[in-house]
Amino acid sequence: MVELAGEGLVVRFEGRDGRARGYDFAELPVPGMRAELAAAFAVRTGYTGTLHTLSSANNAWQSLRRFAVFLAKLPGQRPDTIGEITQEHLRRFRLDRLATMSEVAVMAEMRRICRVLMEVPAEQLRPDTRAWLATSQLMVNQAGPRGVPGYSDEVFAQIVRAARSDVARIRDRIRAGERLLAAALSGRGGLSPQQRREAAELVELAATGEVPRFRFPTGAPHPWARMDYASRLFLVSLDLAPLLVLGVAVSGRNGETIKELPAEHRRLDDQAVQVQAVKRRRGAGHWFADVVWEIGSPSRQLHTPGGLYLLLLELTARSRAFSGSATAWSVWFNGGVRDAFAGGGHADPFAANLSRGLALGRWARRHELTENGASVQLTLNRLKTTVERRTTRAVGGHLPPAIRTNTQDVLFSSYLAGDPTVRDWAEDVVADAVSDAEAAARAAHQRVLDGSGGPLPVVEADADRRAATTVFT
Repeated sequence: MVELAGEGLVVRFEGRDGRARGYDFAELPVPGMRAELAAAFAVRTGYTGTLHTLSSANNAWQSLRRFAVFLAKLPGQRPDTIGEITQEHLRRFRLDRLATMSEVAVMAEMRRICRVLMEVPAEQLRPDTRAWLATSQLMVNQAGPRGVPGYSDEVFAQIVRAARSDVARIRDRIRAGERLLAAALSGRGGLSPQQRREAAELVELAATGEVPRFRFPTGAPHPWARMDYASRLFLVSLDLAPLLVLGVAVSGRNGETIKELPAEHRRLDDQAVQVQAVKRRRGAGHWFADVVWEIGSPSRQLHTPGGLYLLLLELTARSRAFSGSATAWSVWFNGGVRDAFAGGGHADPFAANLSRGLALGRWARRHELTENGASVQLTLNRLKTTVERRTTRAVGGHLPPAIRTNTQDVLFSSYLAGDPTVRDWAEDVVADAVSDAEAAARAAHQRVLDGSGGPLPVVEADADRRAATTVFT
């Protein structure tokens, strides 16, 4: 929806993920085309558009703003209206972006700009420009890599061990604080003077959720002391990386789904937990899916998705009481400039922005995780690809719908096709299929020569081979 706001035009966006923002087109240094761009952007982010999340809308806005700044700086060739934009302007912008960005990133940016401009009424654009936009979209859609490569089994094992070890320490830390707090509230004796002092602090912390300020002898703020104090009962920002890494590794779900896990759930006979997970994909009515995750025994808590989910709820319970978070996530922030509370406080870390930095690279370096002799380039997308690859190979390439987190086509085209290990496996399976077919043909031909007759054999690819050929389609 476009609103007048003083001298400018503001597009109000309300995402299906509950996040909202206003985009002020008065910021664009192209006054003669602000109204048309605002209207087109409103269509892209409206109900009939395909930008349904704040992150996707932000990406389109940033790309559009960069394009507008580029046009405004063109010497002597600046278009003043939307109808003056030419193919040459778009091509020159692409070349300008290629000077500082990769080909893949520029393709994504050009696609975002083209999709907005295509929502401008046809009569307001030059016919040749509109034709170029349509052709460019097709080329961009077909270009680029197919998925991201996963990690080798050895690297994946490194990552999971490190994450599981950290999560175990987080669990033990908070449970130790809870035990001391329970002892203090029950009035049981047997506590040492040091324990009594710590217990008194925990009673106050549990009641108010507030963390006192600490300072160095110089008088400067001591943020690490505050974080240590809060971490006895609450999750802190440093805990996010291992919890998310392990969540993706044991569930096979993407990072965005793990970040938006709801606190509401159903336990099924203490054997499994049912959760309504967010599945970010296009089209109304397809955003939510009920998933059932195994809980397992207490000793397997960090190995099953249901066990880890219930542990996350346990670790965030006190913080959620203060933040009111409806998701499974809530942490205590130290009050940095980028945090939800300027003075520190409890909040869902992903409520405002799913792209919140997790410092995964720093976490990987702290654990000395390596790949090909260098520090691991850790991303949640590569983790998901690895899990999908391992699951697919374990069942011979054919995943029933109950196991898959995507359709078969999306699974192979968006996740597995770019993985070199999967391609090696698929090539082996296809080679075996060809060898079997050749052997059957030779045998049939020999029977004809021998005059033995009989029906010719029917060679049918099994599930492994059908899945393998899917990789290359």
